[in-house]
Amino acid sequence: NRWRQRALTIRFDRDSGEATATLLTFKDDDPADDGSNEPLAAEMRTNVFDPLVSLSEAIRRLRGHLAGGPGNFRLAVFDGRRRFDVAGAYLGVLRREILRRRHDVHRLRLTTIPIAGFKSRHRVLWDGSAFDLYLSRDERLVPLQIVSLGLGPVINLVEECPRSCSLPAD
Repeated sequence: NRWRQRALTIRFDRDSGEATATLLTFKDDDPADDGSNEPLAAEMRTNVFDPLVSLSEAIRRLRGHLAGGPGNFRLAVFDGRRRFDVAGAYLGVLRREILRRRHDVHRLRLTTIPIAGFKSRHRVLWDGSAFDLYLSRDERLVPLQIVSLGLGPVINLVEECPRSCSLPAD
């Protein structure tokens, strides 16, 4: 953001399931800074998902629901500083206009539940924040649109790559 530039790495231990975060700060000039986050205890960082993988896991859980499993779930998430849960609820099928095109979609609501590591000024944004995911009705369950319920973004899938993209090697 305009005050901070950081790089965050989260490593997950395969055997213990514990996540360890390393934060590299390039710039930190936040005038409203109210101190650094205290590191979370190991049990708050164990058997958790990172935020991006939690999105994939939510879609996997939806796939399980469509095969006969539960429609509600809860995921433990650690973003390198904060521990929160994401509660998922399947809200059914509907027809939705996205970028001037009508789509039959699955609707999945993801709600954040702060657990630990939050500064008081950030809790206002996190307490009960929710997103609706509108996913394609085919077997791929492609996220066509993500809508913040309240303040936040609307993210639309504009175009799919014709083939898988290769990632550069580290």
